[in-house]
Amino acid sequence: LHDALVILRRRQMFAADLLELRYCDQVPIDRVAVQLNYAESTILRHQHKAVQLLAGTLRQMEAEARHTRRRLLEERIGVTSTLPLIGVEEQVAALAALVGRAEPPWLLSIDGIGGISKTALAAALLREVEDTPDFDGFAWVSAQPSILDAVGVIRARRQPALTQGALVTGLLEQLAPQEAEGRLGQPEEALKLLRTVLRRTPHLVVIDNLETVLDVEALLPVLRSLVNPSKVLLTSRHKLVGESD
Repeated sequence: LHDALVILRRRQMFAADLLELRYCDQVPIDRVAVQLNYAESTILRHQHKAVQLLAGTLRQMEAEARHTRRRLLEERIGVTSTLPLIGVEEQVAALAALVGRAEPPWLLSIDGIGGISKTALAAALLREVEDTPDFDGFAWVSAQPSILDAVGVIRARRQPALTQGALVTGLLEQLAPQEAEGRLGQPEEALKLLRTVLRRTPHLVVIDNLETVLDVEALLPVLRSLVNPSKVLLTSRHKLVGESD
């Protein structure tokens, strides 16, 4: 409301001053009328118009905030196609119901063979829930896929494609860039800050393309320390049916 009054004052100074007197300073209507040299009935008409102007300013601010939120989301997803998926409404709705509840499961996985649009489904989920009040923010981090060698054979990496340090850095740069200044070079401090951010308010984090067992084994302990109330969605070719949570 304070920010809206500042914006309104640039356009309609009298309306902003009147609202500030009446509702911020809580000056009675008769005293405002005397102070501004108007009849009370005139002040009431101006007050009604000022409230409408303030409501319009708030609507504009809301629209701009939604546009900025959607733009940031699309930048983080990085999926070039924004065409709607056909025939997955049931799956998107089921995922949205799971992530929207402030209860377990905190970790979810979309798994399956390569090329069946696991990433596209995760992106569709984020677009589905980004207008809801369930999450304060969203983050998206991708692990590099397995190596395609010179003769066209896919070979699993000997090391995890996405390290703990890269994961923590990628998430902090998206969710708390100012707080993270000076801490990204200190792994323990950076991880501690990330835990604070994700436990302070609910966020939805997507870790895309965990293609090897090494990726999952290296990151699951870290991810378990980051959830509640935040949730983490994985996409992977590796099934996690053996994990208890």
